[in-house]
Amino acid sequence: MPLASSSAPLPSLTPLRGIAALTVVLLHIHLGPFQRAYMAVDLFFVLSGFVLAHVYHREFDQSLSLRRVGRFLWARLARIYPMHLFTTLLAVLTYVEPQPLAWQAIVGAVLLIRVPFMPSLQLIPFAWSVSAEWNAYLVFPFVVRFLMRGPAVAAMALAAALVLLLNIAVIAWFGGTIDIGGDWLALLRALPQVALGILAYRLYRSGAGSKWMRSDLAFLQVGTAIVVALAVGSDGLTVSLFPPLLLVAVSNDGVLGRALNAAPFVWLGDISYSLYLWQTFAIRFGANAAPWVGPTIGFLGVQLMTLAVALVFADFLHRRVELPCRAMMRRLAAPGGDPALPAAAPRIGSEAR
Repeated sequence: MPLASSSAPLPSLTPLRGIAALTVVLLHIHLGPFQRAYMAVDLFFVLSGFVLAHVYHREFDQSLSLRRVGRFLWARLARIYPMHLFTTLLAVLTYVEPQPLAWQAIVGAVLLIRVPFMPSLQLIPFAWSVSAEWNAYLVFPFVVRFLMRGPAVAAMALAAALVLLLNIAVIAWFGGTIDIGGDWLALLRALPQVALGILAYRLYRSGAGSKWMRSDLAFLQVGTAIVVALAVGSDGLTVSLFPPLLLVAVSNDGVLGRALNAAPFVWLGDISYSLYLWQTFAIRFGANAAPWVGPTIGFLGVQLMTLAVALVFADFLHRRVELPCRAMMRRLAAPGGDPALPAAAPRIGSEAR
């Protein structure tokens, strides 16, 4: 398996991100057997580490200057902030709860400091992961060099230690990843998972096990293991299987890889971040419309209507808000293009929810 470069797109990760985001929406509208779909957030964190390492590790291997770190953070802010700010402002404008809206909730959301400082103040319940992701960006430039350059034995030992941390110190203590989020403990969930993604990318670059990882059999084996882990209710085992999932997905050159990269799944991945944040408003719309249309179309009809609203508006916001604002922010930082850091290659995976 040839080594990946920062300019070479990675297949399959964008569709995986889209499928994960869709399962979260299906969980929240109670459509289908997706009771443990909250673990998609854990997959997002592992994906982020993998993708960020792919795009940026060579840049920080060369230099860890303030300019490079600043450019990196601005690029990441451009990636996550426009849709986050848009949905935050929309939540403020449409706030209808009986208790007064705390100004601290607005400040915490706008400044991306809900994690770890303001866990109880929320406008959009799912947006805590965006704040946790931002914290991961803050430390990424300083850890990626060590994780990618250290001795291979040390990297393997660290990966095992992180899995143990997540399984024993976090998941076993709290009972599941669903109970970890919103406060400083969210960092204990997010940061080790991002590090696991970086270490998984290091293994991908090494080419170890490439023959097995390219096969459809490997994809089926890892996928089956994840289904079993979800069925038995083991969040720890499921998290441990996410790095192998990324490795077999991005390496696969068989029938399953081609099916995963079909246009509908790629589209779903492209709009996944907008879908993840917009779902709050789609669910609210469905709940408000249910008394009026429910007697006619039934509960399933309301669910499907809510899903349609989520997908259609997520596509619109992706094209009209997320992409234009991201491009504008990048131009503000580097009107003529920034030679210091590469622009993220299109369709290479998840960097936020």
